[in-house]
Amino acid sequence: MNSTVFKPEKFRELVSEAIVNHDLHFKFVEYEGIREVFRYLNENVVTYTTNTANSDVVSLFNREKIRLKKLLELNPGRISLISDLWTSINTDAIDEGIVKIRESIKYVKGSQARRKKFINCVKYVNLNPKTGLRQDVPTRWNATYLMIESALFYRGAFFHLALGDSNYLDCPTHDEWGKLEKIFRFLEVFYEVTCIFSGNKNSTANLYFPSVSMVEKTLKEKMVSSDKFMKEMASKMYEKFSKYWSEYSVILAMAAVLDPRYKIQYVEFIYKNLYGSKSFEHIDRVRERLFDLFKEYVLDSHVSCKSSTISRGDSRKVVDEKKSDMVFSKSTKEMLKEFTTYESTNFVLSQKSQLEMYLDEPRSDIDEDLDVLSFWKAHKYRYPEPASMARDILSIPVSTVASESAFSNGGRVLNQYRSFLKHDIVEAIICTKDWLFATKGDEELSLEELTDDVMQMDNKYTQVEDV
Repeated sequence: MNSTVFKPEKFRELVSEAIVNHDLHFKFVEYEGIREVFRYLNENVVTYTTNTANSDVVSLFNREKIRLKKLLELNPGRISLISDLWTSINTDAIDEGIVKIRESIKYVKGSQARRKKFINCVKYVNLNPKTGLRQDVPTRWNATYLMIESALFYRGAFFHLALGDSNYLDCPTHDEWGKLEKIFRFLEVFYEVTCIFSGNKNSTANLYFPSVSMVEKTLKEKMVSSDKFMKEMASKMYEKFSKYWSEYSVILAMAAVLDPRYKIQYVEFIYKNLYGSKSFEHIDRVRERLFDLFKEYVLDSHVSCKSSTISRGDSRKVVDEKKSDMVFSKSTKEMLKEFTTYESTNFVLSQKSQLEMYLDEPRSDIDEDLDVLSFWKAHKYRYPEPASMARDILSIPVSTVASESAFSNGGRVLNQYRSFLKHDIVEAIICTKDWLFATKGDEELSLEELTDDVMQMDNKYTQVEDV
């Protein structure tokens, strides 16, 4: 028999957590069936109203916010605040060429008879029906890229379907298929970069500079293309790119420098390729800011070590007193003074900082499969200040997953049952859910889960018929 004492406060806390975690509306606590369950579990349960549940969630939020502040106060490094700009580079310039593919896939998906007719067309043109044909999610342009890829594979089947089905009116023309093929090749770079930025929540900041610079390089190349269609499309996309990325974030360029495979040489190489003779001002700005930030870390390190230095000084004084019986001749003492002067002029002034020593070391192999955070953890005693810099800079989030998840949660919070929630309640629900339950499997769906594979649907129907 369970002898646990019933605690009303704990009971209400658990109900509040359930409301937050499972996106329940507050009226849940007033359902008579739920109240019956509560009373069955414990006759001492005091039921309460929607307003009380609302207040309990806000109290839970305030408690967790205080706890988070205390954790941040213990953080020895710096904190990064980001916003999601990456998805601003979208396919607005190319939607016209995609509409027919999207409508074609919707048409095939529309009924079992159409799917069977399409699969017959696939077999007629000798294509493998096991290859996926995916309908995209219009708000996720990388899903649109996958849709174009799959549609191009089944191009011959769509042509054959248009010949045999007078109701199918959205088959792209030969010229449109040609443009879509160019778009597909062009967008491959963007898709790969987007996968890096949105593939997981823990992408380190050293990925930013190589990826975004590759995007700019690709856009600039297409802007001088002899193909008018590609030139116009790239120009429109570059206009949007420049709005957010015309000035590379200096702090994220530093992240590339702190990757032992890149260092400052890679940043110089990229800037020279992109800006030619104007690259030096960009390079000098990164180098200047890098060393200015390093000086701050050195200063912080000296301040934190001040008390321990004083205590070491006291103990050293005792040691010096014990060694006072070492007596040198007057000439020997003069020579020792000369040595001190010589050392200060010839060695101390030329002594390199930890950052300079790191930069002067040969780069790691560019193809090395390196965990950059593990590298700096292993070198934190050799380069303590640069390691502290790396810890803070490399941990700047470059992934869009966290921000996209927040907006996705916002859509679930403001549903048809809770469309009139005040902004402070919405904030409490979204933040509390992230703080308490973000690591318990509430992950974003993969593209494969978000996009419908029309060919798989056909296989499922075929299996049902066979049974």
